[in-house]
Amino acid sequence: GNANTALGVFACLGNRARVVNGAASGATGVVTGKSGRFAEHVICHFDDAALEKMAPGDKVQVQAHGVGLQLADFPDIQFKSCSPALLEALNPDVNADGKLVVPVKGTVPSVLAGAGAGLGSENGALNLQTSDPQRFAEAGLDDLRFGDLVAVADWDSRYGHGYLRGAMAIGVVCQGGSFRSGYGPGIAVIMTSKAPVIEPVVTAGANIKELMRLG
Repeated sequence: GNANTALGVFACLGNRARVVNGAASGATGVVTGKSGRFAEHVICHFDDAALEKMAPGDKVQVQAHGVGLQLADFPDIQFKSCSPALLEALNPDVNADGKLVVPVKGTVPSVLAGAGAGLGSENGALNLQTSDPQRFAEAGLDDLRFGDLVAVADWDSRYGHGYLRGAMAIGVVCQGGSFRSGYGPGIAVIMTSKAPVIEPVVTAGANIKELMRLG
């Protein structure tokens, strides 16, 4: 419904999530992803102690913060579902060419982008097709994990997901793999640009679990 769509748009990765009823009431977690296509959900991380007390039907309040985030020095970069807390954890640098350097696990070619193409980029996920394992291995992503940061080359997610030569999108893995054609690990896009101003750099520990110190 409309309320769920609003939650999916306004919730940003890195936002605080708090259980407001049930045995786990008061427990806090963090928004770590979004799912899309057939089940539009906001995905949250809670520690084991909180999960042991949670039950179906418990209510979680997301303190949504981050829509409209911008960097004054990079007006061409649009942030999607990215909280200020996550951006700070990424600790991006600026290289000699004036590009924003972002840590990633690897970069995939746009040809691997699957389900999610053509849909809105404010909520939901973009699936990376796993039908060609060799291409994944070539990108250094054969051991992909939840929370890994991944770049998609020649991909524009400013006003929807689609191919555009020279564009770049960065996302966080928040869905698992799939044997279904056109599907695979899903990423929630957190930044994108039509202009070549984002420089993804393969970096050890490019995972939000480590960057945000999630338990």
